[in-house]
Amino acid sequence: MRYGHDQGRALVKPDPVTRPLRVLSAAEQAKVAENRAAVHEHLPEMLPFIKKLHEAGLIDGWRSVVKVELFKEGKDHGNT
Repeated sequence: MRYGHDQGRALVKPDPVTRPLRVLSAAEQAKVAENRAAVHEHLPEMLPFIKKLHEAGLIDGWRSVVKVELFKEGKDHGNT
């Protein structure tokens, strides 16, 4: 039984396999910066969530935030 064999030992998580990230074009870098700034300004409550996703290896940082859409005030966005 594996459990009895490992009883008392600290479990060690293996290091995640890291892969090199694709180099972003200047336009892609600008879009990443724009999305990041929009989240910081309009959705600061999302910052801890995005950080946790990155720390867990689920996203590759801000480059994975591909769309931030800001709604205009006074417009019906289908949520009524």
